[in-house]
Amino acid sequence: MSDEELITKIRTKDKELYAEIIRRYEAKLLRYANYLINDKDKAADIVQEAFIKAYINLNGFEVKKKFSSWIYRIVHNQAVNFIKKNKKEVPLIEAIDLSGGKNVEIDFEKKGDDKNGTQLFRTNSNYLF
Repeated sequence: MSDEELITKIRTKDKELYAEIIRRYEAKLLRYANYLINDKDKAADIVQEAFIKAYINLNGFEVKKKFSSWIYRIVHNQAVNFIKKNKKEVPLIEAIDLSGGKNVEIDFEKKGDDKNGTQLFRTNSNYLF
């Protein structure tokens, strides 16, 4: 049975068949979301949210089109929204030894803005940003 036929049955007869859609697409969508954001846990959240959105909006899906394109677009949009929402988070740089007993805060010297207006911080001649 094609995805589009399955969607028609889900809409009209058996909502429980949506589990088959999840089974067909979950692994693929997880790989795609992880490719986009490079975080397996957050990718799983994005895919789960996408499945929920798809289910809620199932009546808006045009069965003459491919379901796979539609669900991938939802995951893509969820990932882009996640990236926009979290772009201000700065990951901790693993090269910094925070357990070395050194007071890292004192070692930081503010160097000012670079030519792009980005704040640069320096510790022991290693630029962090």
